[in-house]
Amino acid sequence: MSQALKTLVAALTVGSSLLFASAARADSSVALLAEPPVAVTACQVDHQNSPQTTYNYVAIPTVTAVDLSFQNRRQVEADEVDFQVGYDGQETTIVDKGRFAPLTTVAQSFNSFSGSAYSAAAPDHCRVAAVHYVDGSTWHANSGAPVAQVPATHK
Repeated sequence: MSQALKTLVAALTVGSSLLFASAARADSSVALLAEPPVAVTACQVDHQNSPQTTYNYVAIPTVTAVDLSFQNRRQVEADEVDFQVGYDGQETTIVDKGRFAPLTTVAQSFNSFSGSAYSAAAPDHCRVAAVHYVDGSTWHANSGAPVAQVPATHK
């Protein structure tokens, strides 16, 4: 085999290796971007036995709040995190605005589902829907059907 042919084969081998390595790196970047940059670390529903809601003089437990803990996993401060929460067949979007530093766990209580009949401590689902960062960047989850936004206030 001539020297020119050997050089061409070597160049093609290196080029195809670089191409496959780049494609693999691109695939892993896409997988990383698909993960929410904010992680829900805890999500539960609080309740109380409400004397206003009785049946045969027995207090019926009602929802008082949704307690959410989350962590911003990106190295940029977030200023809004939207969560989709489902509970007992109901859906809501909780919007939390503030300053959420990187790698800091935030714990908040929201009055979503307040007054509803209490059925379980665990919601049907509790996931990050969108994040806005102070540098102007955003992240949006791939979600199915749109969920109506109901502004939640802190408890």
